[in-house]
Amino acid sequence: MIAEFCPYCGAKLTKKEIGDEGLVPYCENCQKPIFPMPCPCAIILCINKDNEVVLIKQSYGCNGYVLVAGYLQIGETFEECVKREVKEELNLNATNISYIGSYFQKSKENIMTAYACNVNGDIVLSGEVSEASFVKLEDAPSLLKDASIAQNVVMDFLKKVND
Repeated sequence: MIAEFCPYCGAKLTKKEIGDEGLVPYCENCQKPIFPMPCPCAIILCINKDNEVVLIKQSYGCNGYVLVAGYLQIGETFEECVKREVKEELNLNATNISYIGSYFQKSKENIMTAYACNVNGDIVLSGEVSEASFVKLEDAPSLLKDASIAQNVVMDFLKKVND
């Protein structure tokens, strides 16, 4: 996010040359740069014992399938975010969490940090999720064609497990 006003004092930001960073939003009142920051998110590939993955449809925002995802909360690690989001959206416990990669979502200025985890049990949908299905891992990329980051997460995971 690129701020127009200082998050500390509310003053209108100006642009100032800051070292190698170039022109950066700057608060003259606080005498500090306010660097543009992406919003950190976790995107999660939930895998069951049959090597199937959970694809969801959200009750808001998009029509196609996506992966479980959510914003990192203040004071939370990415691994804690993974556990919380899987629990909130599917009522499942995430175990064996492993890092896949990171992806920048330009449209929302998010940095999506991808993880795989194991889940078991029956899905119980939250109000955020209108549908959830377990699908074969190899079928997931074609079902995620409208969600390019989710599709890339699955493809990168498949590449890692096949190397």
